[in-house]
Amino acid sequence: MWSLTCYSVVFHLLQCGLSLVTVWFYTLLAVAIISLAGLMCVAIIPVMQRCYFDEILHVLVALAVGTLTGDAMLHLMPHVSETTTNTR
Repeated sequence: MWSLTCYSVVFHLLQCGLSLVTVWFYTLLAVAIISLAGLMCVAIIPVMQRCYFDEILHVLVALAVGTLTGDAMLHLMPHVSETTTNTR
């Protein structure tokens, strides 16, 4: 089920003249670009020299922590924006 936040964003994009297919295309394109960036980092690790390995590993761990934290926050935002009602 879509939350109110997701519905309002899609409604706004449709009101701006974008079709639903265009919105899905740009969404999938953004996901593909982000995924390819991660795969390039994984592909570079076997090729790089040992002296740079520790430094780059720290950067990749920091990137992973930041990504997981950001993902958690973005998943919690719709729950915070929802209003709760007491049904007693």
